[in-house]
Amino acid sequence: MEILPVEINSPLFAEFIDLPWRIYSDEHAWVPPLKAAVTSELSATNPFFNHGKVQLFAGLDSARRVVGRIAASIDYSLADPQIGHFGYFEAIDDQKLAQMLLTAAEDWLRSQGRAAIHGPVNLHIFNQYRLMTDGFERPPFYGEPRSPRYYAPLLLANGYQQLTYWRSWDIPCSFMQAFKRAVGQKAASYQGLLERYSIERFAIERFDQECAALYPVVLETYAENYGYSAISREEFIGRFFEAKDIICVPVSRKTLELATGELVAYLYTYNDPSAAFIAANGEISQLSLADVKLQTLVLHTVGICKAHRKFGLVEVGLDQVLDDILRLPFQLVIGALVKEGPAVYAATGLPASRSYGIFAKSLY
Repeated sequence: MEILPVEINSPLFAEFIDLPWRIYSDEHAWVPPLKAAVTSELSATNPFFNHGKVQLFAGLDSARRVVGRIAASIDYSLADPQIGHFGYFEAIDDQKLAQMLLTAAEDWLRSQGRAAIHGPVNLHIFNQYRLMTDGFERPPFYGEPRSPRYYAPLLLANGYQQLTYWRSWDIPCSFMQAFKRAVGQKAASYQGLLERYSIERFAIERFDQECAALYPVVLETYAENYGYSAISREEFIGRFFEAKDIICVPVSRKTLELATGELVAYLYTYNDPSAAFIAANGEISQLSLADVKLQTLVLHTVGICKAHRKFGLVEVGLDQVLDDILRLPFQLVIGALVKEGPAVYAATGLPASRSYGIFAKSLY
C-alpha cells in the first residue's frame, strides 16, 4: 500500500472521483452522486476555497490501483479553529489502508495547526457529512449519508470515537393517520398562532428570490448545529438552488411573521429522486428528474429563527403538511437526519430506522 497526495489536475484525480463506484458496486446500497458535481466541489471555482483549503490523498495497492481515498480540509469560518475535517472517505475493507489514509489526513491537519480531526465532513456541513452506523438494510434515499457497514469499525479501530449522532425515521402510510392525530392534538393547543404568522408554500416560479430570502434564516437556524460555519450567500444559493428540481412544493412551507413580513421559519421536503440518480449512475447527461414518481417523501429540514421558537410553529406547520401528505400518493415518508435528543417523529410510535454519526480524534 502507498499513500499519495492528489491534485485536481493529476492523473490520479479521475480515479479518486471514480473509486466509490468500485467500492459500492452491487454490494452496498447507495445513491450515486453526479461525478461532475463532486469534481466541482473540489475545484478552485468552489466558493468554499475563499475561506478554506483541502488536501486530497489516494491509497494505491501493489498494482497501482486506487483502493482508498480521503480529503483533509480546513474551514477558516468554522467556529472552533482547532478542528480540521476529513471527508470524501472511501476504502476497501482493509484496516491497514484505513490507518494509512487517516494518518495522512491527520498529519496534514497537524501541520496546519489543528488539534483535532472530525469527520466525515465533505468540506462543510452544507455539503455531505456524517457516516451511517445503522439501518444498512433500508433502501437509500437521496441526501442520506450512506456508507458500507465496515467504515465505522475502521474508524473506531484507528482511535476515533463517535462524537454525536443523528437518526431517520421510515414512516409507512399506515402510520400517518395516527401521526396526524398526535400532531393535531398538539397543534390545537396553539390557538391564535395564525393571527401572528402566515404559513405558505414556496413560489417555485421565483425560486431564486426564495433562496435569497432563505439565506439569513438558514444561517441563523443552523448556527447552533454541529460544525456550523457561515457560508457566503453565493455558496448557499449555489447549493440550495439545486433543490428547485426536487422540492415537493405541495408539502414544503415557509413561515412569515405578519407584523414584519419577514421569513422566520421553513420546512424543506422533497420527492425522493433516488431512482433517477441510480439510473444516471454518476453521469449528469443521463439524469432525468422529469418522471420522478410521488412515492417517497423526505422531510429533510425544519428551521425556525430563535425568537420564534416554542410558539407552536413546528406543530401547526406540520399539522398542515400532514393533511397534504395524506392527500398525495406517497407510500413512505422519511423523517430525515434528526439530531440527538427529542424528535417529533417519536409521536408515530416507531423507533428510529437509521442512524449516523460524526467521529473525532485528538491530534495530540
